[in-house]
Amino acid sequence: MTTPILLIEGTPSLRMIYRSILERAGNTVHCAATLADGLSAYHAAPPCVVILDWLLEGADHEAVLRHLQSGHPGTKVLMTLPQTLLRHRPDRVGHGIFDVLVKPFNDIRLLAAVADARTEILRARLAKSREGSHRLPLSLIGSSPAITKLRERL
Repeated sequence: MTTPILLIEGTPSLRMIYRSILERAGNTVHCAATLADGLSAYHAAPPCVVILDWLLEGADHEAVLRHLQSGHPGTKVLMTLPQTLLRHRPDRVGHGIFDVLVKPFNDIRLLAAVADARTEILRARLAKSREGSHRLPLSLIGSSPAITKLRERL
C-alpha cells in the first residue's frame, strides 16, 4: 500500500488524465481543483507527494511551498507548468520543489517523478533511522569476566 498522492490541478481534463495514470500504476490519488481545496486536503491527510499546477489562479508559489514544507518538511512537491512558460521555470528545485514536470509530459515521466520522490523520502527516513540507532542494545551471552566487564561498561 502506498501513501496517497495529492494532485492539485486546475484543468479538469489534465486532472482526470494524471489521476488515471497514477491510479493505474497502483497509487491512491486525492484530487483538488483549487489551491484552497488542495491545502484543505493536505491538512486533512498529509501526503508524501504533492503534484502542484504552476498555473493555479491566485497561487503565491513561494508562500504555498513554505506552507507545505512547514507542515511536513519531508513532503516532496512536483510542480507542473506548460512548455510556453519554460523560460519562467522555477529554479526552486531543492528549495521546496523536488522536480518540475513540463507539460505536455507522458505517463512514464509522471510515474518516474513520483517514484523518484518516494525513493528520496525512503532514503531520508532510512538515514534518520540510522542516526538514532548508533547505539544498538547488545545481547551478550555468557558470564565470563570479560563479558561481565563489557556489560558494566555498556
